[in-house]
Amino acid sequence: MGATQIVDDYAVSVGRIKGAVFRELVLRYGGRSDPAGPASAISASRWYAAGVVHGLLDAILAGMSAEERSALARESAALAMAPTLRGPLVRLAGTPERWAQHGQRIWRAYYETGVVTTTQRAPTCWEQTIAAWAEHHPFLCEQHAAATALLHRAMGHEAARVERTACVSLGAPACSYRIDA
Repeated sequence: MGATQIVDDYAVSVGRIKGAVFRELVLRYGGRSDPAGPASAISASRWYAAGVVHGLLDAILAGMSAEERSALARESAALAMAPTLRGPLVRLAGTPERWAQHGQRIWRAYYETGVVTTTQRAPTCWEQTIAAWAEHHPFLCEQHAAATALLHRAMGHEAARVERTACVSLGAPACSYRIDA
């Protein structure tokens, strides 16, 4: 758990996730027995403690195989990204070069911590690294890779592929992704 800071006169722990990252997933899978239940109260625009989000994810993912989790990460990314792909962040990013330039700002729309570095390795290849990501969860890491591919496709690279090349869950110091457009 990170340090404590004061936000709007309330003490909160650092390490929060915007509801937009996980709301649709929880509504679809966590609220399947009661679509009007507590899961429907999740706001896409509110911040939630990472520990709570991780608990929800762990409950949804319980008993799933690695293949099922990967498929769900891709589906969840598509659900989470649908509003984003129609919104101002895609206009802000617009091109992979601008996406790299504004990567930290885009990241901060969804996660409270994490230092994002994006480097162009070739005309159609980028490497993105996320260090100091207190809200990290293996599923969110995989979901981020799928969301990045969707974002690049929205920028006109229909064949964009994203490969996760390192993950803190596997002992790496940071999470890294290779983006080929």
